[in-house]
Amino acid sequence: MITDRQAEILAYAREYWETLGYSPSEHEIAKHCGISQPAVCGHLVALEAAGVIKRPTARRPLVLITE
Repeated sequence: MITDRQAEILAYAREYWETLGYSPSEHEIAKHCGISQPAVCGHLVALEAAGVIKRPTARRPLVLITE
C-alpha cells in the first residue's frame, strides 16, 4: 500500500512521462509536490520497495512505472 504523497508522486511521474516521453528528475518532482528532494528520494525508495516503480542506476529514466 502506498501513501497519498506517494500516489501524488506516481501520478505526476506518469503524466510527465506521457507528456514528454521521459521521467521527471527528483528535483522536478520535489518542485511539483512542494517537498524537499531528500523527501522525494525517500518516497521513491518506498515506491520501489512496494514494486510500483523501478529505479535504474542511470540518471534517466529516473522512474520506470511497473503497474
